[in-house]
Formats: sequence, C-alpha cells, structure tokens
Amino acid sequence: MKPRKREEETSDVVEELSTALEELQTSTEEMRVQNEELLSARNTVELERQKYRELFEFAPDGYLITDCNGTIRDSNEAAAVLLGVKSMRLLGKPISVYVSTSDHSELFKLLDLFSTTQTNLVRDFQLEIRPRARNIFSASITIKAIRSDSGTVTGLRWLVRDDSERRRQEKELAANARLLQAKHEELEQWASATAHDLKEPIRIMALYSGMLQDKFDNKLGEEGEIYLNFISGAATKAMSLIQDLLTFKMVTSTGNRFAPTPLNRPLNEAMVILKPALRESKGEIIFEKLPTVLVDESQCVQLFYNLLNNGIKFHGDTPPAIKVSAHREKNDWVISVADNGIGFDAENAEKIFVMFERLEQNAFPGNGIGLALCKKIVENHGGEIWAAANKKGGSVFSIRLPAIND
Repeated sequence: MKPRKREEETSDVVEELSTALEELQTSTEEMRVQNEELLSARNTVELERQKYRELFEFAPDGYLITDCNGTIRDSNEAAAVLLGVKSMRLLGKPISVYVSTSDHSELFKLLDLFSTTQTNLVRDFQLEIRPRARNIFSASITIKAIRSDSGTVTGLRWLVRDDSERRRQEKELAANARLLQAKHEELEQWASATAHDLKEPIRIMALYSGMLQDKFDNKLGEEGEIYLNFISGAATKAMSLIQDLLTFKMVTSTGNRFAPTPLNRPLNEAMVILKPALRESKGEIIFEKLPTVLVDESQCVQLFYNLLNNGIKFHGDTPPAIKVSAHREKNDWVISVADNGIGFDAENAEKIFVMFERLEQNAFPGNGIGLALCKKIVENHGGEIWAAANKKGGSVFSIRLPAIND
C-alpha cells in the first residue's frame, strides 16, 4: 500500500508542477506581449515628441514656454533670433528682460490675468520687444495657458511675431489712401468747376443758334439750316451730358441721408416727373405696394426715374407697359421693374451699366449715364442691381436692398 500511495503522491506533485510551469509560460508570454506593446507605445510617444519638437524648433514664428511668472523654460530657434540670444542662454531668464520698460506694467497685468482668472488664451497683444542685437520692434503676442488636470496654471505658451513690417505697410497704405482721397477730391472739384464753366458758353451757343434760326431762317437756305441744326443739336446734347455728369457727381460725392422710407413715395415722385412722357407715349405704369426700407429718398427718386424713363424711351411698336413689384428673399427685398421694350442681348447684361455705354447709338436719345447712375445709387445703399430678359419681351431690372430688421 505504501509504495502505491507514494506513487500517487509523486504523480500529483508532477501534475501540479506541470500546471505551474504552463501558467508560468503563459504569464511569460503575456509579459512579453505587454513589453512589446509598451515598447511600441514608447516608440510612438517618442516619435510624436520628436515630431512636435521639430515643428516647435523649425516653426517660422517665435515660440516660448515660460512658467507662470514669465521665466523662460524653452524656446525655438525663431524666438532666439527675434530676441538676439542663443536658445540655451534664454533659459531661466524672465521674459521681461526682452520687453521695453514702458510696456512692463502691461506685461505684468497680462501674467496676473492668467494666474488670477480662468483666462486660457489672449490673442494679438501688442508689446515692444527689446532684443540684444537689433532695434526695438513691435510684436504681436499670443499667449495660451498650460493647465494641470486640476485646472491650475502650470505654465504659458507664447507666440511672438514681429509686427513692425505689417504696421509699416498699414501706415503706408493709410498715407496712400489719404493722398488718393485728396487727389480724388481735387479731381471732383476740377470736374465740377469745368462742367459749370462749360455750361455758360454752351448755353450761349444754343441761344444764339436759336436766334440765328429765328431771324435769318429765310436767308440761310437749306444747307445753312442743316448746319445750324447741327450746332443747335450739339449744344443741346452737350448741355444734357454736362447735366448728367453733375447729377452723377452729386450722387457719388454727397453724403447719404438714410431714413426708413416707403418706396412707393419716391416711385410716385418719379411718375409725376414722367407724366408728360408717359402721356405722349400712351404708356402705363402698374405698381404694387412696395416695402419700407432704409434709403436716401432723393436718390431713390432718381433711381426710379431712370428705370421708368428707360422703359418709356426704349419701347417698340406697342405703347410702353411697365410693372413695378417687390418680393422678400431672406434678409433682403428685391424690387423689379419690368417693361415690354426692345430688350437687349444677354451678353450685354453687365455692359449696359457701364458709364457712356450705349447699345442703341443713334436710334434713341441719351448719354449712356442713366443705368450707370442707377448702379451707383444701389451700391450706395449696400445693394446690387442686375438686368435680365423679360419672358414676355422687354427687360427686367432687379434691385436687391437690405430689409429693415423686424
């Protein structure tokens, strides 16, 4: 019995040892896999750290990392170049050393802002930087807080960008803009004076050509009468052109007097002015109730006058029929003036708004300023104007104007 029992005990021990060995091998394999995963993770972290470091080092803008008091803990090459100091020599120095004394109070207020409030980011803060090896320059500073898991500020990231060139360009642009404005005003004064000075000799030319025609009508002969008509027509044309130019100048140079205005009011004023032309052409104007918008009423009278006059003047064989309507599109009102006139080719839809551009050179009177003036008036109101063919024949002029907030 005893040997048999010993054999059984030995067998049990061997079994336990085998089981323990298998468990040990399993644990060893698991540790090997975990070690490989840990090594892989460490390599990945190291690779990402290296990528970050390279981005940090070779960034075109200056980057600094400081503690909460502004002591420099790290910097990239661009920051070192801006401050005129090697990167290693920047470490441990307070950033205030490189800021002009006149800006120290602003700098310390900025540092306090991060330590005493929940501020995380300050953008485009202007400081004068005083580097070692170059002149003082204006810098645009952006600062981001580094916070621990508990929310405590442990450091600050600084982006330092030399702003002196941009500010120099801004000053230069501002100076050029002022110069351009002065030249523009000078040119406007010259144009206005010239136009007014031209009106008088042209008026005299028209007056005396009329007197010649009245007094010597029977003595001029047919050829003389033709010549005189040319002179009279040219004088009338020149006077009309000067008047249109003065009107255009008034719209472009006069300050806008915006007020909430029901558009039916300037429309009615324009229709009163055009009543003789409408009666002569046997035309009609149909209109809906138009919205109230923020406009300069006198300019809107001119706008409606030009568009309606266009529909009356450029009509075909049938009497002119014009419809004025409006509809809402989101935050805008679109006012449409549709006519049954001769229309225009689609390729000329933008060309007709160009100053002095006339598609019908001799068939109809005019100076080619009316629609250019309409475009300028609409632009003065922050809107847009465009033209399209009317499906029923003729043209549709559409004006988009901002709606008054409800």
